[in-house]
Amino acid sequence: MLYSYSTVYVAFGNYLDRIYCKNKPPYTFALVKLDEGVYFATNIIECEPSQLHIGMRVRIAFDSTKLPEEVPRLSQLKLPPFRPYNGRNR
Repeated sequence: MLYSYSTVYVAFGNYLDRIYCKNKPPYTFALVKLDEGVYFATNIIECEPSQLHIGMRVRIAFDSTKLPEEVPRLSQLKLPPFRPYNGRNR
């Protein structure tokens, strides 16, 4: 469930954007509450910011993240994004 979100239209700056964001604006940074009660910081893909709303069902998008061949250092760890869940997508 989408707990909170913010759409970024202007990046911090080239240096911070390269280190932290690695996304080109606009993108949506979100806090998702999993059914198990855990909160997950992520970004939302495949959805226009105007269509987002608090309480919206979302689903993790493992298929959009290339898994590393070897175990990465913590600083290189990439968290998978989430996409809207309509009851049909996998």
